[in-house]
Amino acid sequence: MSTLSTHVLDAVRGVPAAGIAVTLFGPDPDAPPGDATTGQPAGLPGGATVGLPGDVTTVSAGDVPAVSAEDVTTALAGGATAGLPGNPAAPGDPAVVPSGIVMLASAVTDADGRIPSLGDDLVPGVHRLRFETGAYFAAQGVSAFYPEITVAFTITGERHLHIPLLLSPFAYSTYRGS
Repeated sequence: MSTLSTHVLDAVRGVPAAGIAVTLFGPDPDAPPGDATTGQPAGLPGGATVGLPGDVTTVSAGDVPAVSAEDVTTALAGGATAGLPGNPAAPGDPAVVPSGIVMLASAVTDADGRIPSLGDDLVPGVHRLRFETGAYFAAQGVSAFYPEITVAFTITGERHLHIPLLLSPFAYSTYRGS
């Protein structure tokens, strides 16, 4: 099993980015093997579903259904029929993740911009770190392009992983640290 840490550096100011909320998503450690790789969207709260016009779930392999921007807008606004707000895919909605993926941990960067331990005993598979950067920049009175940044990565074996984030209002960079 692997462990994870992260840190965030404000690359414009050249200082650690303290106070950024970070959430770790990954395979459900209690799910049967293989469930986290289906790529199918999870259900919406209360078991509701929101689909696109037409039956895209029965499309043959290799076929690409024609879907217009109006269809997508209609599907998102159609949440009223499911008893949901108009945009069920709002940022921060944990239901909008592949099946078998769950929130594993969350924390806030310390004064040094670090989270020394975010998730212990992480199982192999695709994981995601979501950095809530919008609130960080808003607190400084800075308009930013990215309200959140999600970094997807794969855990393949037992080791400690460190995922740094270099951040500015209009760009970011990340790498596999040590």
